[in-house]
Parts: sequence; C-alpha cells; structure tokens
Amino acid sequence: MLGAFALAIGIGACGASGAEEDAAPSEPTVTTCSLAIRLAGGGVVFDSNGSDTKACANPADTGPGMDLTFFPSSRSVVSSIEITAPGVDAGTLGTALPAVVTVQHADGRTSRPTMCQVTLLENTRVTREARGDRYRVRGTGACASRDRLTGVGVDGTFAFATSTVWAKP
Repeated sequence: MLGAFALAIGIGACGASGAEEDAAPSEPTVTTCSLAIRLAGGGVVFDSNGSDTKACANPADTGPGMDLTFFPSSRSVVSSIEITAPGVDAGTLGTALPAVVTVQHADGRTSRPTMCQVTLLENTRVTREARGDRYRVRGTGACASRDRLTGVGVDGTFAFATSTVWAKP
C-alpha cells in the first residue's frame, strides 16, 4: 500500500488555517482535523469527542485508496488512529465502503478492529496545490468486531473530518 502514496505528507494542526494556493475567496478553507471515536476492550478505554484531536498527518494519495491518521491530544493510552479506505478516490462518496482502522497504543501495541466500513459524506476539492488537489473529507464509520489479539474494538460509530491531497501521479 505504501507504493500508492507519494512521499509528501501533509500535517495539519486542529483549528489552524494557512494560505491555500489558487483558493477563491468563496471556497471553504480546511480548518478541521477531528476524530470522534470510542475504543474499549483489552483493558483500554479511550473516548474522544473530536475536539481533542491534536493533528492529522495524511500522505498524498496517488491512486485509489485514502489514508488518514489522527493524533489525539490526550496520549494516555492511544498515540494515533489511522483510517484507511482502499477503494476511495478523489471525490468518492458512498456508504458501507470497506475500511481498516489501526490503533497505535502508547505502550507500543497495535490493534486492528475488524469488519470496518466508512460512509463518506463529503469529499470535496477545496484548493489546488503544487503536489495535487486538496480535498475536505468527512464521514462516519463503524467496526463490527474487536481485534482478536488485543480485544480492542470501536464502540458504536465514529466520525471524522480532515483534509487530504490527491496527488498528481
């Protein structure tokens, strides 16, 4: 999957806004980096309402496949959460899209709840950059089963919003 991403990585701090190339005044700026999720099981309890996401780091996607990484500001038990949707491309919207959720724990363990899906509610171009087009991506998701080894799972649904760059091949 690494071959599907350019080496350039965009990092955005929550609430931060920067100059955006070619953005018309009427276009929205991407200022949101949030993940609302509840993880439980295997001795782990992590509850984020979305307002406590510190940053996002999203590689520039060069083909089908979306990779979003969220860093919680409270790093007590979780250091990052990655949402990958292999079949998603620039502008894709849809429900029940297959996804992978990967949780990096502060103690070095990794959990991958299984049978995850996302619904993309927004995947809209907001600006053109040197490396590609920046899109605002927003959606919800759920995972039906817990990680078999760690017992960690997603309780209920999760919601996310961030931006990503669909890079020029």
